[in-house]
Amino acid sequence: KFSDRDVQMASYALMAYSWGLLAFSLVKVLAPGYFARQDTKTPVRVALIGLGINMAINLFIVLPAYWAGFPIPHVLLATATCTGAAINSFLLWRGLKRAGVYTPRVGWRALLLRALFANTAMASLLWWLGGNLAAWTASAPLARAARLAGCIAAAAVVYFAALYVTGMRVRHLRSGAAV
Repeated sequence: KFSDRDVQMASYALMAYSWGLLAFSLVKVLAPGYFARQDTKTPVRVALIGLGINMAINLFIVLPAYWAGFPIPHVLLATATCTGAAINSFLLWRGLKRAGVYTPRVGWRALLLRALFANTAMASLLWWLGGNLAAWTASAPLARAARLAGCIAAAAVVYFAALYVTGMRVRHLRSGAAV
């Protein structure tokens, strides 16, 4: 049976993975910039560097922490994986920038700040709505599903409201003027 402790431990791992989602996505976005230029070696080389860093973190931080009795070593594993992906995406980005393939357009910084603000507002709301884990797990499955749906809907409203407050409009996205 999946206990309350199992739910809590899984939530820790998911929180650790959450910041790496952007890095994993960026790898998928940036690697085609090399493939389009017939350069298949650089993304592989960069991925091996990221993998090596991931393995080094696992060997020199996660394993000793596990041996020392660290209570949540799986969170360190998730963090190591995300760190490797972040380094991978950074190296891919840096390579494209140095080669002159990627040149940011005017407005990207403002768009990123808007997105950061909206994401922070949404994450803060979800953190607050999350409440007590025991209350979630003690509820009936239908009540949990309804509460989760409400949290997702509220998060979407806050996210888009935060974008609106910062000046983002749908017409900007349609015209490409958002960046």
